Amino acid sequence: STMLLLLTRHMRRTPMHMRLFVASSSVSKAALSSLSSSAADAKFYIPRKERATSNSMYEIDNIYDQRIKRRRRIDPTRELNYTPDHWERHKSVFRRIKHMLTTFGSSPFQRLMFPDFFVTSMIAGSLTYYNNFMVIDASSQLWIDGSGFAAATTAIALMTGFRLNASNARYAEGRKLIGAVHSTSRDLATNTMMWIKLREDKKRMINLIKAFSVAMTFHLNKKGAHHSIRRCLPNFEEQIYAEYQAELLDIFSDDTNEDFLLI
Repeated sequence: STMLLLLTRHMRRTPMHMRLFVASSSVSKAALSSLSSSAADAKFYIPRKERATSNSMYEIDNIYDQRIKRRRRIDPTRELNYTPDHWERHKSVFRRIKHMLTTFGSSPFQRLMFPDFFVTSMIAGSLTYYNNFMVIDASSQLWIDGSGFAAATTAIALMTGFRLNASNARYAEGRKLIGAVHSTSRDLATNTMMWIKLREDKKRMINLIKAFSVAMTFHLNKKGAHHSIRRCLPNFEEQIYAEYQAELLDIFSDDTNEDFLLI
């Protein structure tokens, strides 16, 4: 009864009180400066009814375990959906052969080659050339004491371990929070279908629950889920806002809907 009372009271509020979130500053500025932008300007989002398959929204790299294809070499690896089939291939006895064949095209290898490995190789090569070809006597050579090098590597190893544990903890905490949001959304949708009687109010509440996930994605990530959009584009803010509107329009199905216009 308490949940019914809360939902009923919430549904009686004006749309202004039902706004789900305050967008990030960049998206808000784009919304204020380009109100004329419409969902038809979206270039990257594909509505559900136009998708041939569940993966048609992204360009998939089939060589590397169904990952999203990287636009640039420096882009990180993004898993679309890690399923039990991926895990089965990962445990295969032939996985090391595949790893050797795909080493040079993997994201970690390419991102380490430049600039990390390239800069290290340039410094080492320059020191070697200086010591062997430019120095007259051994006393003028550039070198470092082995004990100091060992102490430095130990400190770097400890720092790397702490940083790795901290980053993994943040990743795990983020997954827990996203899981909590999904569980809460499902519970709220279940209560909506159970307790709200009017069909219009029920549909409106379900649409708001769906829109919350879209709004949260664009609030946490400036690009939303559209990683292929480049920030250097002159109309980057307007393009992101157009993609955001297109995703919301896929939920509300009407660009004159009050909630769509307010969110």
